[in-house]
Amino acid sequence: MPGTPSNDIAVYLSRIRIVEYMLVASLTLTITDWMVCFSNEVELVWKSKWTTTKVLYLITRYLLIIELALTSNTFLAHIEPEHCYPGYSLATWLSLVGFSVAECKLVIFPEK
Repeated sequence: MPGTPSNDIAVYLSRIRIVEYMLVASLTLTITDWMVCFSNEVELVWKSKWTTTKVLYLITRYLLIIELALTSNTFLAHIEPEHCYPGYSLATWLSLVGFSVAECKLVIFPEK
């Protein structure tokens, strides 16, 4: 019968497992993309002169990797709730900064 406590718990646990898989998949794809593109990034980005565009690109590129790694570690480690808060707080702020910088890139440098 839907709505019974044991059924609700089973649904909740299966959804947590899906979130865990998505976190691992997101981090894996991001790291794989970084590894595949790194040599081109060194040549085209790191060796170029420092500009606002370059800084915004690097912030959005590497903040995402840090945020995903932190979120995955905090969520997948199954640590006590009182120890989760700092990790989730930092990941939330990093996400906010990343989204803000990405939006700034779109506002400052719109496609023509």
